[in-house]
Amino acid sequence: MAVPILTLETLADHVAEYRRRIEQRRAAIASRPHQKRFVLSAPPQDSKDFMDALSDAARTVSDRVFSSSDDATRFRPHMFDLTAAQEALGHACQRERSRLGRAFIEAARGGDGNLVRAFIEEAFPIDYADPRTRETALHAAAGSRARRSVRVLVQHWPDFLIRDRQGRLASELAYLYGEDPAMAHMLGIKERKDANATGRKAARRLFRFPAP
Repeated sequence: MAVPILTLETLADHVAEYRRRIEQRRAAIASRPHQKRFVLSAPPQDSKDFMDALSDAARTVSDRVFSSSDDATRFRPHMFDLTAAQEALGHACQRERSRLGRAFIEAARGGDGNLVRAFIEEAFPIDYADPRTRETALHAAAGSRARRSVRVLVQHWPDFLIRDRQGRLASELAYLYGEDPAMAHMLGIKERKDANATGRKAARRLFRFPAP
């Protein structure tokens, strides 16, 4: 399939087609034997191409580089000036990516493990973070005690030290809002492993695990 060319006229159709593929994938996942639901299928090329095109267009209006002056540090457009059409398309792609991101995060919050897996298998970035709150699917699932979603996400999560806008780790939300000490403990173990492997800190603001 050819790489999609996104325009203001075709964007809605591309997004609708992508959502249709996610629903088809969700139905296919539900029909799989239980033991095969833990292995992710590789994303199809058409979904990968669509997500790449959507993300690239969205970044044209979000990327900024710093340029310093004697009296202030300011933002300027990244590398080139956008035409009005490019800027409009970039903002439209940002909105559509945010809508897909909210649907992904809400699927995780609601414990719909099959839909969470369908998003991932259709090339949606697993570590997508809400631009305003920096909440990820793992934060949402942990904070709502959505164990089915957590089971899907933890197998493939790239970085357990990702924090939301308030600096909270997923384990903190599992403990405070999910009221699930067992989940918090499991996530805490993974956070400490990532911290030890990368030399970062896994400090928590809301609680401390008992010393081993």
